[in-house]
Amino acid sequence: MKLYKMLAVLMVLAMLLAACGATEEPPPPAEEPAAEEPAAEEPAVDADWAKQPMEETCEVVLSVESGAQETTLGSFHDEILEELNIDLRVVAHPFSERCEILYLDLSSGAGQYDSMSYWPVYTADFVNWLEPLGNIAPGGDEQVAEDLGYEGVLPGYKWCYVYDDKFYSAQYDGDAKLLHYRVDLMTDEAEHAAFQEEYGYDFDIQNLTWDQYLDVARHFQRPDEEFYGTSEVAGFLAGFYLKDRIWGYGGHLFSYDDMMGLEGESATGESNYDICVRAVQNGQDVFNTASPPEAHSFEFEDARNQIIVHDRVAMHTMWPDGWKWANDPALASENAVCNVAVAEMPGFDTDGDGVVDHRPNENGGRVMAINAASKAKECAYKVLVYFQDPERTTELVYNNDTWLDPWRVEHVDPAGAAHLCEGCEWNCEQYTDIITKSTIDGYPALQIPGAGRYHEVLERWAKKAFANQVTAEETC
Repeated sequence: MKLYKMLAVLMVLAMLLAACGATEEPPPPAEEPAAEEPAAEEPAVDADWAKQPMEETCEVVLSVESGAQETTLGSFHDEILEELNIDLRVVAHPFSERCEILYLDLSSGAGQYDSMSYWPVYTADFVNWLEPLGNIAPGGDEQVAEDLGYEGVLPGYKWCYVYDDKFYSAQYDGDAKLLHYRVDLMTDEAEHAAFQEEYGYDFDIQNLTWDQYLDVARHFQRPDEEFYGTSEVAGFLAGFYLKDRIWGYGGHLFSYDDMMGLEGESATGESNYDICVRAVQNGQDVFNTASPPEAHSFEFEDARNQIIVHDRVAMHTMWPDGWKWANDPALASENAVCNVAVAEMPGFDTDGDGVVDHRPNENGGRVMAINAASKAKECAYKVLVYFQDPERTTELVYNNDTWLDPWRVEHVDPAGAAHLCEGCEWNCEQYTDIITKSTIDGYPALQIPGAGRYHEVLERWAKKAFANQVTAEETC
């Protein structure tokens, strides 16, 4: 029995020793995962993509307004065909019919026009049928900003390029309204002394309020000498002359809280309705008491030629090409060249301390956009970029055949206008300085659906008011 027990113990010990000393064979090595193929890198966007010619000739139909725009943009047909292999066809329509024509083409999806120019206040009405530019450029909006030189756009025009945080259009014409004046008259000591005696204060042509603008215009109203205070547009574009005053008195079209028309406070604390009445009345007073007798029917060229060609007025408010024409010896009278300068548009003095707040209307000039129904979007995009080139646009805005005005930083270098300031270089420096200030101080136009309709209402009633057909209260 003892032997049996001893054998059993020895067997258990042997088993334990065997278990403790045993080593399992190692498992087969795990298979290493196959090395992943490196992800194919996205091809880098060619920085010159927008300037490369198309492989096959394509046609781009561009809709513009009749007149100088048609001639100016159409003149680049051969150059664009040679450089980009794009056949640019410029189609023009009368300005008064353009928006309706564009709206019908866009909303119907007909795609008759690949690209179109218009006032940027209509972008919100057109946007559903426009192609976001970032959808065309391979590098998206980042490339669009680079292609358009967006960083070089003056501050008063950046809103014109973008809607709902997307690039939809590009500028090709500016519109900062300016106060043009005769230098010899506005710096004459005898005129200042006479004005002081008549009105009880001296005027500073560079810092006029709208009430002072009326006083200065009346001071120079001399019908017996066939000379008058100012000249403004009473026909087509009169709505802008009314908006100049509403913004320039510190007013808004709507309450910021609920968008109710002419309600809420203005920048001066007055009601917007009261400011509207004052603005209309100021315009009527200017036409009735400080303008040539036929001014109630003045159109654009009638108004500006009073100071450029006819030497009949002491000042007027006009877009920047007025200054360019007035200082061009080939177009202006001898008395105008080097003798017409600019100031910021009249404004308001809230505190009565002589510090004038200027808020010139920034309607945004003209932009180009691309029809979503176009079959030639890449070609249209390259044409649009072509007309953004700083050097090319500088030449255009200082060429009096184009009727185009500055909107880029490069355009406010006095050197660009040097040929218009021979012998009065200070005038170029002042012109570009005032444009820069105006685009900083500018009051941007509406960018909401229906903005064009609001302008059309202002246009219609401004004409009636400036023709004395309605009262200021009825207008507002």
